[in-house]
Amino acid sequence: MNILLECNHWTTHDDVEAFAQRAATFGATGLCLHEGDSLQTHSAEPAARAMAIRAEKAGTPIRCLKVIKPFPLTLIHADRRDTSQLRGAVCECIHRAHWLGATTLAISFIAPATATDAERHSALIDHLLYLRFEAQRHGVHLAVEAHRDCILTSLLETHIALDRVNSPWIGASIEPSRLTTPIEWIETLTHRLAVIRISAPSDVDPTTDLRNTLERIHFHGAVIAPFLAAMPPTS
Repeated sequence: MNILLECNHWTTHDDVEAFAQRAATFGATGLCLHEGDSLQTHSAEPAARAMAIRAEKAGTPIRCLKVIKPFPLTLIHADRRDTSQLRGAVCECIHRAHWLGATTLAISFIAPATATDAERHSALIDHLLYLRFEAQRHGVHLAVEAHRDCILTSLLETHIALDRVNSPWIGASIEPSRLTTPIEWIETLTHRLAVIRISAPSDVDPTTDLRNTLERIHFHGAVIAPFLAAMPPTS
């Protein structure tokens, strides 16, 4: 299984290298690097590629870039400049993920409070239909968050949106602890799932329903865990 450990509190290349060294001791296949203020100072291509090399040499390559701040969704009838700005911002993150060696970019969107559900869903699908080509061109899968606090709030909405986009480069990112029926989500979305983030130590127990379900559907995406969930219990 493709297990990535989160690298979320860092400021320098040395910090990322230290995370990579620790992750290697847990047998992780990669790091999920959180993009915050720190990454802005390392966002140029040479710096990002240098960070990727150091992480890989330390034993654990960067395989996912998670953008913490949600992108403000522009509606279909919005000003073209706003639409271009949103798409440009996501494309910049796709490029950055590519430079870092990441094959997955985890993102989320927020919509104007005045927008209807139909407007939010139509706008999201429209943007993803555009972004899928940029993702494919750089070999980076887009994982769009789906839970009660974002645009894709239900299993049906997520299923319909991903079917409309119809691209292997666009998938959902879910967190079982934030869903009432996580097993149903996994069994329904199957190949439409790009990322599953686990937050409870029990989620990584090989005997849990979650792990068994992932194996049953032949899940090929990334399972992202915080370091605490990955650590074995102390005696």
